Amino acid sequence: MSAQAAFHHVRLELAREPDHPAGDSGFGYDLVIPLDSDQKLDKAACRTQAEHCRVRRFRNDATEAVGRLAQSDDGRWFFDFEPGEADDEFGFRLDDERFRAGRIYLDPGCGRRSAHLQGDDVFAG
Repeated sequence: MSAQAAFHHVRLELAREPDHPAGDSGFGYDLVIPLDSDQKLDKAACRTQAEHCRVRRFRNDATEAVGRLAQSDDGRWFFDFEPGEADDEFGFRLDDERFRAGRIYLDPGCGRRSAHLQGDDVFAG
């Protein structure tokens, strides 16, 4: 990790599920996270520059919550929107992902589809 990590915008969108058989690009999360040279989450930078690792939950282009990416004592990544644990959102396998331009990550499982890259946006794929 360099002294100043390379932060990128990553968008996570709702995947196919019973209530949304085609997924829903209007619901998800925007992340600002550091990526290493392999385009994977730079865990060391997340720890040393935690105040810059941001998360925005959105629905229909409206911001529902803003928070941060954090790591639990057992090593799992989660989205932390308010002090305390009541609103913490787990279930994202960010350690396993390689983030590449031009892909949208639709869920922590396996639903994915192609997308157009604009600017510095990076999508998991």
